[in-house]
Amino acid sequence: WQEKADVIRKEVIAHGDWLVKRGLHYPISEVDYEQSIVAPAVDCLVQAYQVSGDEKYLDEAGRQLEVLKLFHAKQPDHHQFANAIRHWDGYWFGKDEMLGDTYPHYWSALTGIAWLRYMQAAGVEMNVEEVRAILRGPLSLFAENGEASCAMVFPERVNGKKGHFYDAWANDQDWALYFALKYDAIVRG
Repeated sequence: WQEKADVIRKEVIAHGDWLVKRGLHYPISEVDYEQSIVAPAVDCLVQAYQVSGDEKYLDEAGRQLEVLKLFHAKQPDHHQFANAIRHWDGYWFGKDEMLGDTYPHYWSALTGIAWLRYMQAAGVEMNVEEVRAILRGPLSLFAENGEASCAMVFPERVNGKKGHFYDAWANDQDWALYFALKYDAIVRG
């Protein structure tokens, strides 16, 4: 297994080097710039630091974490509180194929995970309440009776159609539950 471990270690470091070189110039994905592009970059940089011990990766992870935090506002509406904006997830994953920003979405939890891993690696004091809010924000996709939705189309109206509803389809939102259960125990210590 040592040979495989060495190959993986080299790949993690090579990817970390690529991320350091690119900095905040992220590759374009489904949208040009979103939280679920930045969060994995932070996480991969932390991993490069963990396997190499080279502070440059942790420094870059900290710089990118500051950008990542900008996606999570403390809005008074629970759909938006500590949940990153998502674009068109109701269209791509929902029954109604409705365009419009979605709050919350289970991938919003990726910020909490990246933040938690960075704080652990850097040895900085954890803002427990903020990380818990990010991890728990997507749980509003679940109703009290256990039913769930893949997305909440947030705008009141989108292209003349009524919005502000939970899509009828339930798919993948279990990631929100998984992330909350797995990482909340770590946050609480």
